[in-house]
Amino acid sequence: MGDGLFDLKRICMRPAHCPVCGSPNQCRLETGEAYKGPCWCERPVLLQRSLERLMENLPESRCLCPACLEAIAADPDVSWDELVERNSPRVPEPPAPLQEGDFYLEGANMVFTAQYHLRRGSCCGSGCRHCPYPAKES
Repeated sequence: MGDGLFDLKRICMRPAHCPVCGSPNQCRLETGEAYKGPCWCERPVLLQRSLERLMENLPESRCLCPACLEAIAADPDVSWDELVERNSPRVPEPPAPLQEGDFYLEGANMVFTAQYHLRRGSCCGSGCRHCPYPAKES
């Protein structure tokens, strides 16, 4: 995809989402918000070739998200793949499955061990019995 054309099989067609990266585009026109002054999209200054590229490569006029539009304004030659990589919403990593020794049952309660908390990587602030992290002073 070195020619800069956007792969139409990957385009996001959801309303109120950026067609390039799929993030919410914060477009007042697409979300139906009341007019509260100029839209955010009037801030970035685009070169004529950037506008032409958008008009040429997107199958319909759609609002981009702030990150994609500002990236194009800063670098008119940024590739679609770079925009997608940079700006696509990140899906959080699923929690690691529980392992033997991560917890024990005390009545109906599951009690997590220090082993579990260390693998989790941080204190959740719930006052866990086996929390290996120093207590935060309030």
